[in-house]
Amino acid sequence: MGNILTDDQKGDGVTPTPAEVTVDLDPITAGDQSSLIVAGEGTWTYNPTTGIAGFTPETTFKSDPTPIVYNMTETATGKSDTAILWVDYLPKTVNNSDVYIPGLPKTVDILANDSNGDTIVPSTVTIVGADPLSNGKTKTVLGEGVWTVNPITGTITFTPASGFVGNPTPIFYTGNDNDGNTSNQSQVSLIANAPSLVDVELTKTSNSQCQVNVDDIITFTVKVFRKDTLADLVAISVRDSLTSNMIYVSHTVSEGNFNAITGIWSGINIAAGDTATMTVSARVMTSVGGLACNMAWVHTQDRADVDSQPGNSIPTEDDIAKSCVSLPILLCSARGETIELSAPTGYASYIWQRNGSVIQGANSNVYVATESGSYTVEIPGLNICPVAGCCPIIITDYCECLNQICIPFIIRKTK
Repeated sequence: MGNILTDDQKGDGVTPTPAEVTVDLDPITAGDQSSLIVAGEGTWTYNPTTGIAGFTPETTFKSDPTPIVYNMTETATGKSDTAILWVDYLPKTVNNSDVYIPGLPKTVDILANDSNGDTIVPSTVTIVGADPLSNGKTKTVLGEGVWTVNPITGTITFTPASGFVGNPTPIFYTGNDNDGNTSNQSQVSLIANAPSLVDVELTKTSNSQCQVNVDDIITFTVKVFRKDTLADLVAISVRDSLTSNMIYVSHTVSEGNFNAITGIWSGINIAAGDTATMTVSARVMTSVGGLACNMAWVHTQDRADVDSQPGNSIPTEDDIAKSCVSLPILLCSARGETIELSAPTGYASYIWQRNGSVIQGANSNVYVATESGSYTVEIPGLNICPVAGCCPIIITDYCECLNQICIPFIIRKTK
């Protein structure tokens, strides 16, 4: 803390030397006390030879100590006055290093080893060089993964990118104490600890022809299976989702349990080479045409996978699948009606087809159909329904006879 007399003055306005005054750290107790123990915090001390005061915290005390009042008395005159002695510790962080399993998120409690300095408020932890507009809470490293700060606990989680199995580039963080003081920068580094990886795959099919009608019940089958040869069981859960134009009817599972409300199929434990199967039956509920789909993906998995990451729903991975049927869309071409068809955005090229033939010039994610037919779209490199291996969108030419254009007639019986 240093010499506490440097900002004090005697009655004549001159800064005293240690020999000219006495200092009592505990004015309540008789005599001049050169030390004061504060239970639960630590010990205050004063050196009458040097004028230097200090505070030694207890091992478990990590905050700023409660300020104390001390009394200074001039030896020559007996005049005395009181002042407040306080300490504002700066927060101090230290580097963190841990291991992670490629394919699985890793959370590091970065504040657990910050034992020196003032306590950091967890909500103030920020990543140095964080992504714009993330308030310092997220940092994306292309090709490696994403680092995120939990705004409540202050922990930092690294979520590896699909296929990344190396050691991520270390990041740095800071935090503030409750007085707003900012800590030094400290590093978070992870080392890949790659166990033998499993290979879980998921498929989905339906029992229906492509074209369906309102009230038809479609049974979809999802299979999740192991392609690796490792001996350990793998615990898996699967998420199943119907589009809004279908309603759940029933299900069967070969193992585990399916919750029709949450769409979670849990309790799956499969060995190498084994398959778990679930069927979901659903009813087509609307006369509005288009695709009616059922999608499923691996929701959680307790072992890292060689080529996919559970729960990320990336369509190019092998742990997600979709199956669709097609309810015809009605179009009256005689009235000049059109139907706008769309595919997922963000891809370089699109190939639209009608009745199996390429539509010239139709190379964007949107195509406006003006006539009946079976329409499909291909996106090079994306081999998943509804843009590949899926039922086409069926457009049927149909014109209702509206009152204002129908010709009325009368049937009259005569003799």
